[in-house]
Amino acid sequence: MIKKIIDNWDPINLISYCPKDEYDIEVQSIMTTLENSKAIDSKTIYNIFKESFGDAFRSALSECEEIAEQINESRRN
Repeated sequence: MIKKIIDNWDPINLISYCPKDEYDIEVQSIMTTLENSKAIDSKTIYNIFKESFGDAFRSALSECEEIAEQINESRRN
């Protein structure tokens, strides 16, 4: 479910022309974080993508907050 959320978000606009596994490293980082925590926060998501993509990642922290909420909600269901 996390992969689906991240792929639908597509923060760097790569999914349409890159391999489907483009965000797998970031998804794995989120999953690793969640192994040690009940929830993920927006700052963690922001930092994961900023570290991976540098200046190409231009999403605001508020956008990451929406994604964190979606991920956390999907885990509750």
